Amino acid sequence: MTTDRTKPTGKRRLPSWAVAMMGAYLAAVGGLVASVCVMRAFDVGAGTGAAEAIVLLIVVLTLPLSTPYYVAGSLGSSQGSGPERLAVGALSLSAALYYLGFFPLAAVNAAIFRWIVISTRRRRAEAQSDS
Repeated sequence: MTTDRTKPTGKRRLPSWAVAMMGAYLAAVGGLVASVCVMRAFDVGAGTGAAEAIVLLIVVLTLPLSTPYYVAGSLGSSQGSGPERLAVGALSLSAALYYLGFFPLAAVNAAIFRWIVISTRRRRAEAQSDS
């Protein structure tokens, strides 16, 4: 079954600005996750609350997916900032996995952004070919 509409070429490719935005977004989230892991592992800025502020920034950057993830990770903590063992000097494996879990959330957000950009471009191309 064929149609008389012509399919736009390169409809699965993202424009360069979108690729740059996705790369910058993933790099920012990855850098923040690495910063929190290093701060927790070496007890840097423990009294200032800097690590908690960075975690909240990561939550904001990975919204809406991160909200239930952050709440579930905070339930076992008496400090409300992640898994129980975070108060110990060295970063535990469970704490590292908790923080690294934000990166897949960012990847899902980037994939949703990619889908939105591609579908918008496809609709524009179809609208131009119909007129």
